[in-house]
Amino acid sequence: MSAPTETRGTATRLSPYVPRVVAEWAERDPTARTLVVDGSLLSADISGFTALSERLASIGREGAEELTDLLNRCFDQMIASAASYGGDVLKFGGDALLILFDGDHHTVRACAAAVAMRAAIAQPLTSARAGRVKLRMSQGIHAGDLAMFLVNGNHRELVVTGPGATATVECEAAANAGEIMLSRAAARMVDPAWLGAERPAGVILRRRAIPIEPELDLPTTAPGVDVAAFIPDAQRAQIAAGVYGEHRTATIAFVKFAHTDAVIEHEGMEAMADRLDAFAQLLTEASNEHKVHWLASDVYPDGGKAILTAGVPSASGHDDDDMLHTLRALVDARPPVELHIGVNRGAVFVGNLGSATRRTFTVMGDAVNLAARLMQKAGADQIVASRAVLDRAESRFDAEELAPFFVKGKSQPIEAASVGKLVRATRSGPDIDAAPFVGRVDELAKLDAALVAARRHEGRAIEVVGEPGMGKSRLLAEFLGHIDAPVIRISCGPYLRATPYLALRPALRTIASIAADAGREEAGERLSAWVHDVAPDVVPWLPLLAIPFDATVETTPEADRISPEFRRARLQRALLDLLGVVVS
Repeated sequence: MSAPTETRGTATRLSPYVPRVVAEWAERDPTARTLVVDGSLLSADISGFTALSERLASIGREGAEELTDLLNRCFDQMIASAASYGGDVLKFGGDALLILFDGDHHTVRACAAAVAMRAAIAQPLTSARAGRVKLRMSQGIHAGDLAMFLVNGNHRELVVTGPGATATVECEAAANAGEIMLSRAAARMVDPAWLGAERPAGVILRRRAIPIEPELDLPTTAPGVDVAAFIPDAQRAQIAAGVYGEHRTATIAFVKFAHTDAVIEHEGMEAMADRLDAFAQLLTEASNEHKVHWLASDVYPDGGKAILTAGVPSASGHDDDDMLHTLRALVDARPPVELHIGVNRGAVFVGNLGSATRRTFTVMGDAVNLAARLMQKAGADQIVASRAVLDRAESRFDAEELAPFFVKGKSQPIEAASVGKLVRATRSGPDIDAAPFVGRVDELAKLDAALVAARRHEGRAIEVVGEPGMGKSRLLAEFLGHIDAPVIRISCGPYLRATPYLALRPALRTIASIAADAGREEAGERLSAWVHDVAPDVVPWLPLLAIPFDATVETTPEADRISPEFRRARLQRALLDLLGVVVS
């Protein structure tokens, strides 16, 4: 069944964010929760991007743009190399890739892709500001039955876990930079002449070239599938907004769920699916309540890990509290999987990365790496938080200080604590309207006066300024609660300055009855019809009006004749004329 015409533009834009195997799975059996694939799994971990990100972070937006270009150039080459041998990227683990090969000769093709990927990054990347960047990569390959699950939360999340995933990542972890290690099961699937030294975890692939030709007809995502169901809402908004790449400050948590291999082997796939679904539901409830984002999941030996972010994609001003409350609620709910949790705060790089055929919305950087190390430090059902998180959190938890310890990549010992039960929540929570409104008579009178002036078509702009906790949000909630005028809310996040008219776009699309997640072509069709109906005099300027509406329309002679230096002013004039007609 093909997708409706009005959603095809959205599906086309989102399809690179969903693995091919997921789209085919959903098309073949939309209700199935489990899948076992006879194939080869390749894990590739690239090193060198974290240091590069730190060097470019100090440059600001230009540094973020340059880092995005470098990352995309690297990922584009790697993904193209893998895809040319039938590889399907299942997961982006920051600067790592997990790739599936199935069908005939899947292990041979996985080996060929691994060699091609290694060759693709052999030449240093050239950066105008950071100079020549030399990347290195370790790779691991396993062949056999590979277990996959689709769990249900706010979105349907692909979870790759089980003995096959464990063998894959253990091979990659045991490989040195520049090496490709095959599990013994994978080694049995290739010519013995290709094999080199044996290690406890597997066998080194010594071939520098694999005698197999790349495929010319590359596989594509299955058509007719609602891929939006597999992408979190907040990420779809970032994709629609065209967010490029930025350095931000965020709070990151890794939630490991453990001991999946034994459950799959002794209880079966459906039993594991039941446990993962219960975990996903509890994680969704906790993250929704405290406004934390479930970014993705990734592989881990004998388990897996969920990555949570606060401050990415949006910041609340109390991200550390939000994260700690989420994690504590999750542990207290006692999901049917053992949890190990690490949480850290710091500078991260966030962006839409990948190639035209396969992309992801991800975070990476030293702060992310430390959160993962804290997860490894955590015991069963324990939350280990860095001092950076605990010092900023307003809420107080029963925290037990850990002895300073060293982790990989850090020369100084890490200070952290085990986070126990909540002792005191200093924030009032999300329901600010429940508190009684006292005072602020003068401020409320000024807002009321501005509303009266607006009814006379006399515009006003009011800035409400005050220290955190002074009651700004409560004042606005009281004002909005007793007026009978239509209200359009515009949210200005601190990280989206590079996208023109982004703050206005939701309001403009609402006025024109264009869905927030509508693709540019669909939005263009609706915008054209609406403008022809309500303001035919501004139809010649539709190509300019399409910019703030994030739409695509046919060009017009009038718009084509405008010199570049006058286009901005003409756009603003056309938009004001349009709004003047609509609100008059």
